[in-house]
Amino acid sequence: MKKILLTLMVLCCTGVARAQMSEQVNAILQVGDDVTVFYGAGALAQALEAAPESGAVITLSSGLFNAVTITKRVTIYGCGWYTDAENGIYPSTINGTLVINLPEELEAPHDVYVEGLYINNDINVNSVIDGLSIVKCSFYTITFTKENKRVNIIQSYMRGGRINSGDNVVVKNSYVNANGIGPLSDESTILLDHCIITNGYYFDSGTSRFNCTNCIIPTSYVSSGGPKIYQYCAFSCGSWAQTTGSGNNWFSQNWSTFFTDAENADYTDARTFTLADPTTYIGNDGTEIGVNGGDYPWNKQPRTPVVKDLKLKVEGTQLKVTYDAQVR
Repeated sequence: MKKILLTLMVLCCTGVARAQMSEQVNAILQVGDDVTVFYGAGALAQALEAAPESGAVITLSSGLFNAVTITKRVTIYGCGWYTDAENGIYPSTINGTLVINLPEELEAPHDVYVEGLYINNDINVNSVIDGLSIVKCSFYTITFTKENKRVNIIQSYMRGGRINSGDNVVVKNSYVNANGIGPLSDESTILLDHCIITNGYYFDSGTSRFNCTNCIIPTSYVSSGGPKIYQYCAFSCGSWAQTTGSGNNWFSQNWSTFFTDAENADYTDARTFTLADPTTYIGNDGTEIGVNGGDYPWNKQPRTPVVKDLKLKVEGTQLKVTYDAQVR
């Protein structure tokens, strides 16, 4: 447990520094050495409004935050998408759809970074974007409407939806419950690597196009239809006439014995998805297939400390803030 002391200028009357405010959900905005704390369901929206065009870091407490639109180069850290009651850690939840809509005059690279959020609905990217990282988050569908480059979805949980109009998208070490994965244009590339991919209802249609490597695919809907490439993947279904470029796959897998932590491939917050026989299922990078191999082995915990027990004290024209930062 590490105790941290921050000093902030009082931006409004000192009456805001009442003890009960430390019990509210909050967003801490940091720009260089300047720190401001916002409270309540609108805290994230207020922090985004106060943030400059670039360089702001916003750290969220656990709790429910109003849905927001990101219009700036910003980094947002939450407490995660799951509950860890034993350690008193609860998710940072966006109550609705997370929208990203950058102004045209904001020059690339954009490098928006979001980590550790439970998003009740979808992620909608309504503008051109060059650089977007969605890390350790849970959401339904992600939809792009314009050119999108250097998009990375890492160690995340798609709860059931689609990847719509991906242009240059990489999904790694994630649980992807998606019924369709479609490109923006004929030149677009979508790669899923070291993932668990379920549902797949529309994977057989030509609208789904992606490359898939080192993945576990417990769905019976996958076939050779449509321009999809699978390499070093394990399937429920039997062998099929694979598309050009596909190969080195495993078929007719029995999920009741495939993992050590459950007799299926279903998602729960407690799952580790540890393979019963990892040495048999080696991917094209020399590591085991599935979410525990590759570049980002399965780990849902955000990398930032959890902010707890926020306390406020007014001294003259300064507002002093102390809080415990629990190392994960």
